[in-house]
Amino acid sequence: MTIINQYSWCGRENISNAARIGAGAQWAEVYSWLAGFNLTAIGGAAASVGAVGGYLQGGGHSPLSRWKGLAADQV
Repeated sequence: MTIINQYSWCGRENISNAARIGAGAQWAEVYSWLAGFNLTAIGGAAASVGAVGGYLQGGGHSPLSRWKGLAADQV
C-alpha cells in the first residue's frame, strides 16, 4: 500500500492523498493503515472483504456510498 501525496489525472485534476492498494489487501488492513494518516476510504463494511477485485467489480457499495458514491466511481 502506498500513499500518493499529489495525484494528477491526465493533467486535469489534482487529488491530494490518493492511495494505491495492491491485490490481496483486505479492508481491515486498508482501514487500519489509512488511520495512521488520518484518512479513510470508500470501502466495504465487512473487514474481511478484499479491497481490490470483486468488491470494485460489483460496484462497491459501502456505508459511505450516499455521501461519496460507489467505490467504482473513485477508482
